Amino acid sequence: MNKKRIFLALTPPEKLLQNIADWQNTHKDIFGVRYIKHENLHLTVLPPWYEKGINLGIINELISCHLKDLQSVVIQFNRIETKANCLWLSAVCPSSFARLREKLASTLNLKFEMQTTPHITLARLKKGASYQKFWRDPIATKACLNQLVLFESILEQEGAKYVKVFEWNLPITT
Repeated sequence: MNKKRIFLALTPPEKLLQNIADWQNTHKDIFGVRYIKHENLHLTVLPPWYEKGINLGIINELISCHLKDLQSVVIQFNRIETKANCLWLSAVCPSSFARLREKLASTLNLKFEMQTTPHITLARLKKGASYQKFWRDPIATKACLNQLVLFESILEQEGAKYVKVFEWNLPITT
């Protein structure tokens, strides 16, 4: 049986995507850094896991049941971190996402590849990459994220390709 590598994320609004593109362009000549393509940028809520035999419709139903407890999320991004050869723009999400993570993990008996804080992966780093400059030039921005997406991650030679499996629009708060 084929296993699917899936994860749960929020898609950034266009203004945040433009801020990231401008920031990446400012740092485009740094050795050993491969920036994530615009269409693959997302805020990870649940890190990738492998689905083997579970009907993805069950995940859709579970998340749909939790939508009444969720609202759009206003997130202040202000920290750049390096984790596992990646450059992250990190943020703290509301407790409703922690509850969703716990519910999904217990219902689906998930084993996460790594424990993470919500983040947007900005780049992959090669060994010896020069990335210290990033801490002096963070992306400080606030954004309202209201589209929750279940992605399938298809690993290819030139990098991962993310395919939307399900998406849910969260109510926008004022």
